[in-house]
Amino acid sequence: MKKLFVVAGCCAGALWASAAAAEVEIYGQAHIAISHIDNGDDYSAVNVSSNASRIGFRAAREVGDGLRALVQIEGQVNFDNEANERFTSRDSFAGLEGHWGLLRVGRFDTPNKALRARTDFFGNQIGDSRNIVRGNYVKDQQGFDERLNNGIAYRTPSLNGFFGEVHYSPESGATGNAADGNDNDTISVALSYLAGPLYAAVAHERWNASRARLSGVSLGSRRIMTLAVCGWRRWPSRRATLTM
Repeated sequence: MKKLFVVAGCCAGALWASAAAAEVEIYGQAHIAISHIDNGDDYSAVNVSSNASRIGFRAAREVGDGLRALVQIEGQVNFDNEANERFTSRDSFAGLEGHWGLLRVGRFDTPNKALRARTDFFGNQIGDSRNIVRGNYVKDQQGFDERLNNGIAYRTPSLNGFFGEVHYSPESGATGNAADGNDNDTISVALSYLAGPLYAAVAHERWNASRARLSGVSLGSRRIMTLAVCGWRRWPSRRATLTM
């Protein structure tokens, strides 16, 4: 397994080193809104929101033997404040793809989070369902619907519309610490079906997060189960492609 991860890293490095043979796609989203929030009691405010605005770069290159090396770097853009977001604050990874499926390592959405985002009719808006899924946790503590650090994920190829994904984060904190017994490890799995406009999926996610707290009570682990069935229409995206 260690050899496979080393190969993924080497392929990503080779991809950028020979960018002349790769196509780099530049993409992004500027989604600024002015929102009024009123809880009907003692709170009312007008906010300027960036709504997950972002800029990213992705590239892919054939490396032989039916393998394709992938790399993506994506960062959040804040229009409403001067908060400094690291350039890889959103889905950023290196990976290998072949007839056997897709392997990625880095920081990116869990299958559970991806399911929620894919079926959210109010995504990146004030009515985003993540406001419910994430729960009411103490500031700086992790809730569900997170993008995890140190992620290792495998997605199967599609078989008659069915495909699965498993995502493991041995240390989902900011940097990871092998000395603490991996007490913040997380596993997320999903089984999906895609046929034309129909998308159905079930996902399960478990956190062994000893530092999570809810209402002042320390939790040893947290679990969430998500089920969604829906259809949707894909709209053309606005993207710029840079060939180097």
